[in-house]
Amino acid sequence: MEMTRVAHDVASERWGRDVIVGDCASYVEAMRQMRRCIPESTSCEGVVMLRVIADEAIIGARTTSGGRPGPVFSAEQRFERRTRPLTVDEVVSSWPEIKLMSVLKWGEEVESTVGWDGRKMMPAGLQDAVDKVRVSDQRKGEQFVYEDLKPLIRSALQRGSTVYVMNSRGRPIEACRDVLRENGFSVLEDDDGVGIRVVNVENFASRSLAAANLIATTARPGEHWHVIDGDIDELERFNDADFGDEYASLTEGVTVTLRLAGYAYASPKAIHRASLSRNISSLTAASAKTLALNFLGDFASVTPTTNL
Repeated sequence: MEMTRVAHDVASERWGRDVIVGDCASYVEAMRQMRRCIPESTSCEGVVMLRVIADEAIIGARTTSGGRPGPVFSAEQRFERRTRPLTVDEVVSSWPEIKLMSVLKWGEEVESTVGWDGRKMMPAGLQDAVDKVRVSDQRKGEQFVYEDLKPLIRSALQRGSTVYVMNSRGRPIEACRDVLRENGFSVLEDDDGVGIRVVNVENFASRSLAAANLIATTARPGEHWHVIDGDIDELERFNDADFGDEYASLTEGVTVTLRLAGYAYASPKAIHRASLSRNISSLTAASAKTLALNFLGDFASVTPTTNL
């Protein structure tokens, strides 16, 4: 919901309400179906996706295979269109090409950036606009801890492990702490003690790079780290990266297991990619339960209660 609302606000401001027709609620279901091809929920790609949804009128009760109960908006909105609108599956499967072609078609000034995650070409100033809206519009209740993850976190904490939670672009550390506290977890304010710590990663180009830095500067020989992320690209970057001899010396004797959070927004394609990797495991609801069992040996004692 937050991603849709932010995207709707930015898109309406940038392109006008005559283009971004309908209110925010009109786009939620379509964004839920198409979210899986956007690697990061804080990315400005959500704004581009919402504009594509508006252009293609993929709003309301649509099937992913393209079944359409009828037009959502008036025929005048699409009177110049001579081809059928794209289906959800078509947009998702061809998103890298569609987003760039759409931006060029709209006549946007495109800026190119090269970071840890490769080259990106997006409308100039769009990410800054998204960041400003996200920072100024922090609403409680829309951020949560996945139910499948709660027992695993509790078992790790009861075992005496430390759980690190990384914030994201436009997400202040204190906001992350509030979400965890509202879900029944105690959060450490400093580096003393065992518990949950929120790590600021905004100065890093990617979460995988931030995770590698955290392990290199924190881990001790004999420790086993579990890196859990909903983005297969981040895990593959970590797996494929050559961090150099200094990293190798700092992490000697440390075991790292990469796990794709398949219970979150991971697409079937991402889960399949994880299944093909020798070093990345897919963390489903069932495997999260198994991992909790391995931590504590008594899953029943860490099953979430209604007051979490």
